[in-house]
Amino acid sequence: LSWLRPILENATDASVLTWDFTEDDGRESTYVWLKEQGYLVVLARQSSRTGDIYKIISAYSVDYSDKVRQLEDKYRRRQV
Repeated sequence: LSWLRPILENATDASVLTWDFTEDDGRESTYVWLKEQGYLVVLARQSSRTGDIYKIISAYSVDYSDKVRQLEDKYRRRQV
């Protein structure tokens, strides 16, 4: 996954959509989506004694229009 690190390092870039979302089961997830290239990283934030850390939950290429629509819906319903 050679694309994973550059996306995370540039998560604040305007071309990368980054948002927090509460899943149906109550879990908090952070989505980092390079929409134009079709790459998505899903993170979970956890507290540690040295501060908050993020763990990679999933990372994959978004290839299907149904998945794009699902992510766009989550982005519209994101936590502000």
